This record gives sequence, structure tokens and C-alpha cells, in this order.
Amino acid sequence: MQRTATGNSVTFSNQTRDIGEQVYAWLRNDSLDGLFVVGVGAALFLFLRTLLGLGCRLLERGQPLTGWRSVVSGVARRTHSFFLAALSVDLVSNVVAPPGVLLTAVDFVFTVAAVIQGAIWLRELILVLIAN
Repeated sequence: MQRTATGNSVTFSNQTRDIGEQVYAWLRNDSLDGLFVVGVGAALFLFLRTLLGLGCRLLERGQPLTGWRSVVSGVARRTHSFFLAALSVDLVSNVVAPPGVLLTAVDFVFTVAAVIQGAIWLRELILVLIAN
């Protein structure tokens, strides 16, 4: 890799090219694994989304929401699809070994999504507890 004038950091264009080359080589060599990952990740996302929707409907059906049901229902309703997608990709990518840079990017995106989702859940939990 080529270093910049300071000698401490790699240029962005070289990093991008290296990442692209590594991902392309991985897909070229393990294209079946790549397709498998995409399929399993999509199925996992749909499963999690369906499970969340069914859970919300079951909690909100019938009796008025009180106690723990209102807390769980409020928190579940605030679960975003971006978090579920990041979770699905992270789980699948840890099973199939993509190139290190791609795995690092997936872990980073999942960490950011988890932190944001955790903050949303915490806010909702506090609001529901205060309301009750």
C-alpha cells in the first residue's frame, strides 16, 4: 500500500481500491458462498421482521396494555428495520468468512446500528415507565 507524505496513513483511494479488490477476489473464488450469504441473510431478516410483527400484534391484542405488556410492546414497536438488517448481516457474515476488511465494515455498521437501536429502546423504556 502506498503511504501519504506524512508516512502515517494510507490514502483513501488506495484503501478503497484494496477493499474492492479483496471483495471481488472473494466473490470470484467463493461466489456460491456469497450467494448463500445473501439468501440466508435475507431469509433471516424476513424471519426477524415477521417475528417482531407477530409479537407486537399478540401483545396489543385484546386487553388494554398495562404493566409489562405495555413496556415490551412499546420497546418492540420501536425496533427499526435497519437494526434487523444489520443484525442479519452480522450473524451471517460471522458464519461465512468474508475478507477481513468486509467483516470489519459489517461489524462497524452493526455496532453503530446496535448503539442507535439501544438508545431508542432505552428512551422508549423510560417514557413507558414514566407514563405508568
